[in-house]
Amino acid sequence: MARKPDFSNTEIAYRYKSTQQLLIAKRLFSTFKFPLLVKYGPKIIDIALKLHFPIRDLLKKYLFYHFCGGETLEEALKTAKNLYEHGVEVLLDYAVESQASEEGYEKATNEFLKIIDVAHQKAEVSSIALKPSALCNTKILEKKQAGQKLTKLEQSQYDNFVQRLDKICNKAASLKQILYIDAEESWIQDEIDDVCEILMEKYNKDEPYIFTTIQMYRIGRLEYLKKLTLKAEKKNFRLGIKIVRGAYMEKERQRARKLKYPSPIQPNKKATDRDYNKAVEYCLHRLDRISICVATHNECSCMMTTEIMKELKIAPNDKRIYFSQLYGMADHISFNLAYSGYNVAKYLPYGPLEETLAYLFRRAEENSSIAGHADEELKRIQKELHRRKIAGKILS
Repeated sequence: MARKPDFSNTEIAYRYKSTQQLLIAKRLFSTFKFPLLVKYGPKIIDIALKLHFPIRDLLKKYLFYHFCGGETLEEALKTAKNLYEHGVEVLLDYAVESQASEEGYEKATNEFLKIIDVAHQKAEVSSIALKPSALCNTKILEKKQAGQKLTKLEQSQYDNFVQRLDKICNKAASLKQILYIDAEESWIQDEIDDVCEILMEKYNKDEPYIFTTIQMYRIGRLEYLKKLTLKAEKKNFRLGIKIVRGAYMEKERQRARKLKYPSPIQPNKKATDRDYNKAVEYCLHRLDRISICVATHNECSCMMTTEIMKELKIAPNDKRIYFSQLYGMADHISFNLAYSGYNVAKYLPYGPLEETLAYLFRRAEENSSIAGHADEELKRIQKELHRRKIAGKILS
């Protein structure tokens, strides 16, 4: 019988981290309490790196290694092994995005193919994540979604994108590895949805190896989930659904205001939470058709999921259900869920520092903008440091 997760247990949450790592995390989350620093820091860092100021080592120590597994696949696998030893698997991501050349897209494709081979051999890597912007110029996706005619070159580049993604999905399915296709901004997401649906229908006939991502902070996504389920039932394929709240809220609203169209974002957090929880419950009642990844840092949504699983007599380790949180955040959820017997995979990005800056800056902005988030992370870290001091594990 599963234990009820105790999200207040910091000993379990941070036992994979050394005291030195916790002290660095404490300084990092203290910094996130200053919004102006977070707002202008990325610009300053970008300029400093271009001018070759010696800040790279500092960035790696205090920001990069907290949110990323390493600069290389080999480094990331060492991080993954440490997590796995404490009951948590990883969802491995080569964190390059919004590239600008066909050569870069081919390089990323080959790296994802390499990750799939590794995942096939490593128990600690439960799945792979991929952002479509790592494989294609997003301007082309935006133009296609808007119904504009592509030039001959653009059409060729779009076809290359579909072929790359299909090649990656084919390999994942052939080796029975789960591949999560991440969500992007709304002005290219419909096009990504269309491609994902084709790939799920093609490769998810028996088991769901290809997962799409649904952002519940967008209006109408619960309805999209239901529509997609009906399509899967009609065409007889399995759905893989990663359910997230979303990471582009301010960017979406600003663009809607600028271009004078209705914002695609929910009117408030309550509406997002409502649709998120409804989506999870909807999927849990349809596990014969849907496998889900409950990707959230929201304690209530995670606890609700465990309670519904208990009501439906679904085993905590049922492979059709995974929980996921970002590496470097919400460890109190990840490790306490895993300790209670649930499947958990940390979203673990890796890649060269300069190519992961977009991801790192989003994490900094997210921690700064979400009310109380940095404060709560900081309180948990301080609580664990105090517990270690009382236990005699910190000498000063």
